[in-house]
Amino acid sequence: MESNNHIGSYTILEERIYDILKQNGASDIKRNEKFTFYGGFYVADYYLPKGCKKLNIEPNTAIEIKYRLLFDSIDRICYRVKKTKIKNLIIIYNEKLRGVSTEIDSKLNNLNVIIKEFSQFKILGHEIDEAANKYKDLPLRELSEQRLNITKTNSQISTIDRLKFSLKNFRSTLILGAGVSISADSADWNTLLKKLIESPKQIPLTDYCFDEIRTYCHDSSLILGRFLMESWRLPDGHFDKDILEIFRNCIYPNNENNSSDLIKEIAKLVERFHPKKNDYACIESIITYNYDDRIEHALTNLKIDCYPVYGNNTPKPKSIPVYHVHGILPFNKNNSYVFPILSEESYHQLYKNTYNWSTVHTLHALMRNTCLLIGLSMSDPNLRRLLEFAASESEGEPRHFVFLKREKFNNIRTQNYVEDRQTKIMEQLGLNVIWINDFKEIPEIIKSI
Repeated sequence: MESNNHIGSYTILEERIYDILKQNGASDIKRNEKFTFYGGFYVADYYLPKGCKKLNIEPNTAIEIKYRLLFDSIDRICYRVKKTKIKNLIIIYNEKLRGVSTEIDSKLNNLNVIIKEFSQFKILGHEIDEAANKYKDLPLRELSEQRLNITKTNSQISTIDRLKFSLKNFRSTLILGAGVSISADSADWNTLLKKLIESPKQIPLTDYCFDEIRTYCHDSSLILGRFLMESWRLPDGHFDKDILEIFRNCIYPNNENNSSDLIKEIAKLVERFHPKKNDYACIESIITYNYDDRIEHALTNLKIDCYPVYGNNTPKPKSIPVYHVHGILPFNKNNSYVFPILSEESYHQLYKNTYNWSTVHTLHALMRNTCLLIGLSMSDPNLRRLLEFAASESEGEPRHFVFLKREKFNNIRTQNYVEDRQTKIMEQLGLNVIWINDFKEIPEIIKSI
């Protein structure tokens, strides 16, 4: 592919094609046009009911844009389009993968399918070069931000606007980490582990001893958790149930089910993008790595029907499923619980099965939805593994979003170096980073969406 034709992102590719269509007389372009059929629906990136005579595009044509074209995509798109009233389909891509040939002109029953690389889109008309060359020397970042009507100097706002666009136009999933529960006074991981050795049943150890043990366990929380929980193991191999009270006291201090501004704003976000308001662009599920059920209480307070999913139970119809992938200890002691995943051993037991329910649901969300990750440190090896796999199968630019807190370094060059590398690594995992200086910023950002 020629360098002049290389497009830096899906957003830019989409905008270039839109301007090409507009400048060549396609005045009735419909974006994200939804077509329903029995058992499903199809959403066209662009739909031209009257076509575009100047570009030889027939009436009733859908245009599908793919940054990276996979062979499976062609079958999937054509299968859905064939069930609609659409008569013609144009698939435009920037890069081809998995042996997809450069020139593919085929017919699927009565549906005309034209598949073209962006650099060859000019084949459909003779006056596209002028419109395409309009952007040849324009910096890619400026072009992307031009579409979002924001200044090119504020990449943070650009990322937030892309998040808003994704939530308003696609199905999404919220993935919640420890930071969400900590905002409501739950103990952090270190405090929880310390409590395990401060119990009257255990040999008293000082903070200094805890730090030494942590160092001995290579600063790995999972190895440290396994190390400490061995003293709670009974002869039959199970753990002493008294340990659950330690967990409860850490998760719900003073036996109070506190909420927080962050949890409340997350619940309001779900309310704004509830499936009842839009069955396509909605928050359809929540995945949490936390043991508490605070998010369920916050949703219930807003009269949002939700249902905790753990173990072998299944989601309740017409409710928002909240998947507790690392166990659950509900505030109500009478409710069912699943022993928390805390140690290396239990972590390995959970993920040794490739088709474990938590892995399946997480991967499904990462592959099909836009995911917003909140309160995660991004150190969980299994989550990173699933993100990497989903990103490798993606057909476009990173579509998920994560909040990360800036770390302060004495040397500004070191800080810039670390932040730049971390941003690139997150992009490799399919994540757009929303950098924050303080965790208190997150509720305000969510509120603005």
